[in-house]
Amino acid sequence: MPSTPVNALPALRPAPEVRDRTVALLSDAYARDLLTMREFELRMEAVYRADSVRDLDRLTTDLPHIGNPEAQLASGLLGGARQSLAATFSAVEDVHITVMPTLFELRAFFGSIELDLRHTIFHAGITEIHIDATVGNIELVLPAHVVIERHGEFVFSSYGVKNKGFEPAKLYLPPDAPVVRLTGQTFMANIEIKRVLMK
Repeated sequence: MPSTPVNALPALRPAPEVRDRTVALLSDAYARDLLTMREFELRMEAVYRADSVRDLDRLTTDLPHIGNPEAQLASGLLGGARQSLAATFSAVEDVHITVMPTLFELRAFFGSIELDLRHTIFHAGITEIHIDATVGNIELVLPAHVVIERHGEFVFSSYGVKNKGFEPAKLYLPPDAPVVRLTGQTFMANIEIKRVLMK
């Protein structure tokens, strides 16, 4: 009786946890700028069309698998002049940042990011927070002593800045007060910024 060729054997259907792991790896790669937004979207679509474990493996074999994306989110961001954080079909909370980087990129793709930055150190000069949100929600809590500038393109999105516990006109800000410049683009997203006076 002839043996069955290996490539003719039925492929194993991926278990839900294998699919979830692939999503986590792709999200981590996107957050570290290893994939463009378009590449990320195409691979995410392929994750849910994949009929076998082999198909899922092909979506990540060209990516360096450095560390554990879930553990990195739980323990906080790594140091550097540029950092990024992404939420894809998920919610990210309780990430603590000691010193704000010069460029901080936030990406929410059908996800939510909530960051409390009241106790984060902001250096004098401009800190850019680049937001890329598609059907996402981003909420930032900032200390009252930062100046907020808004740039970018917000399409079918809500964007608001609320001041809690103080009136901006009565708050003295020195000439070298840190500037938080919000840039990027959103589509059908909610962006909420709160400035809070520390007591």
